[in-house]
Amino acid sequence: MKSFLDWAKSNLIVAILLILTILAIPAMIYFSGKWNASVRKSVEEEGQKGMRELSSISSTYEVPPVVPGAAAVTVSTPPNKATTEFVRNIRKSLTEQTEAVRGKAIESNQRGKSVLFQDEPAADRVFPAPVSKSAELRIAKAMVKRWPAEHEALLEKFHVGQPPSPESLAGELQRMRDRERNAIIEGRVEQTLTAEERETISEALQHARTQRYRDNASRFTVYGNMSMFEAVGDPSDGPLPTVETMWDWQHMLWIHSDILQAVLTANTDSRGTWTPVFQAPVKRILSIQIDPRDYVGGGSSSGALPGRDDGMGGPGGQGASAPLGQDYAAAHTGRAGWPGATNPVYDVRDVTVELIVASDRVPDLLDAIARTNFMTVTDLDLEKADAYDALRQGFDYGTDHVVKATVQIETVWIHAWTKEFMPPAVRTALGVPEDPAEPATDPSMPTE
Repeated sequence: MKSFLDWAKSNLIVAILLILTILAIPAMIYFSGKWNASVRKSVEEEGQKGMRELSSISSTYEVPPVVPGAAAVTVSTPPNKATTEFVRNIRKSLTEQTEAVRGKAIESNQRGKSVLFQDEPAADRVFPAPVSKSAELRIAKAMVKRWPAEHEALLEKFHVGQPPSPESLAGELQRMRDRERNAIIEGRVEQTLTAEERETISEALQHARTQRYRDNASRFTVYGNMSMFEAVGDPSDGPLPTVETMWDWQHMLWIHSDILQAVLTANTDSRGTWTPVFQAPVKRILSIQIDPRDYVGGGSSSGALPGRDDGMGGPGGQGASAPLGQDYAAAHTGRAGWPGATNPVYDVRDVTVELIVASDRVPDLLDAIARTNFMTVTDLDLEKADAYDALRQGFDYGTDHVVKATVQIETVWIHAWTKEFMPPAVRTALGVPEDPAEPATDPSMPTE
């Protein structure tokens, strides 16, 4: 201790500094703790303030509706990378799915639909417009011949046929009668047939007639002929068709094809093979009725105007992305067609078909219609049919009980593919807007 005091006396300044240093350590610890608490509190307050400010910044993320007119899905939340990326992926996926569905719908609606004269050189095409008046006249003359010929081809394509003509059958039976009679009386003195012999020949002829009907009915799947196409008639009797009329003929040809396709589908078995008419659900097509359209005059050529307005608006009244109006007074689908209603997305054409159908197979017909293109049954009436009277006329319906079905069908046609071929007056009448012009390009700029 004495040595330390001696040292301190001799090194007074150093000793004082040493003592002050030792005494300062507890003070520094005390005050540093106070200062750390203050800093920590300040930092926490700044952090909380920043979080409050960030929370007050809200972004609205929106996923648009898939169906026009439906509500969008919206979420308001502070912006962050994860949410932004999630919503971006959702929107991208919906867009891709919507485009895929749209493409499939157009593909289905267009499948198997060829356009008359479209494979010809440009000078001989009719749609959307002939290149000149002389070309229009030339094509109109050709169309008058081709219009019924195309329907004759439909009968063959869809296995539609008729019973043997009464004249040909009568000739066959007469020749058979003569053969049977000669075989009986050959070599005998008495040339007159007995009542029993006459009855035998009569029974043989009746069997031959029935077998002839059955053999004929095995060659196709449904009875029908050109007269069932009520809109076709004989176009050579009237004036040459205009471009708009030729378009209407083209459209009706597509509808006739779809109706026959639906019948063939109903009459096709599980193996994909069409069944002969005496075994098929649909036995006979009596008529296919479609009102011709007068696009220039503004109504049906038959004078039957639907006279309905579903609020869809007239030509150019709305964009393709706008919600479409619905009229459930027109049909349970809510869709209505020109001239009472138009929209830029699709056209509606109503068809009335009269058929003879096996009564227990009517659902097969309805299912087949629903599976063919965009067709919907909007009304169905059934009434009795006389199969025995039909057989006397050569129509072999087999053993099925049959009824007469009057079916009203709504057909839908998407403008996205038909508009390319529409004459200008038709586009105007249906409210189909002109396609946007291609943007002008600078020839001095390089192209990819």
